[in-house]
Amino acid sequence: MEAKRLIAWVLAVILTAISAVLYFKESHYWYNYLVFGMLFLFDNLSHARKNKTTLDLIFKKKYKKFLVLFFWLFVLGMIIELIGHFWLGFWYYKFINPPSEHIIANIIGFLTYPLVLMSFREMYNFIHSFIKNLVLSVVLSMILGITIWEIPTLHTKDWVYNFPYISLEIFGLNIVVISGWTILILSPRLVYKLVDIFYKK
Repeated sequence: MEAKRLIAWVLAVILTAISAVLYFKESHYWYNYLVFGMLFLFDNLSHARKNKTTLDLIFKKKYKKFLVLFFWLFVLGMIIELIGHFWLGFWYYKFINPPSEHIIANIIGFLTYPLVLMSFREMYNFIHSFIKNLVLSVVLSMILGITIWEIPTLHTKDWVYNFPYISLEIFGLNIVVISGWTILILSPRLVYKLVDIFYKK
């Protein structure tokens, strides 16, 4: 195994372990470590399945393309937050509420969005490398993503959902949250495809 990939594996394990410890200590910082841990984990898993991954751009010194990708995923994340969080009020963050009083925390949240979306793309590619079916791969990616990110917050309430007219829940999660994961899985894939088309360097 090449040294860079080995380091990425080590970081995936260490950061995920730190996240788990912080989670059980009820520190909301568990999320920040898991963002990086999951990116390294799923990027490595996807790479092991012979996919071209996000970290490959860095390892192959394609920094400009990585920054272009980061920028557009940042825009995507910002659109999701502006519509769902700020405009519609579908969710709020317990530790940065009200949002107007925590500008720095919101900026940090926006900056981590591209990394989360990158991990979702690699997670999908890893699953799709086995399944070879778009719909089933999306569904399984949604289930895995929900298990990693949504189920833990049922206890910690680091972010809280509010859908006043829809109360249907599955395993404690509102059906809107579950269905919304289609956007989180499919939209990063679209961004990657568009960047590949319009940015060849």
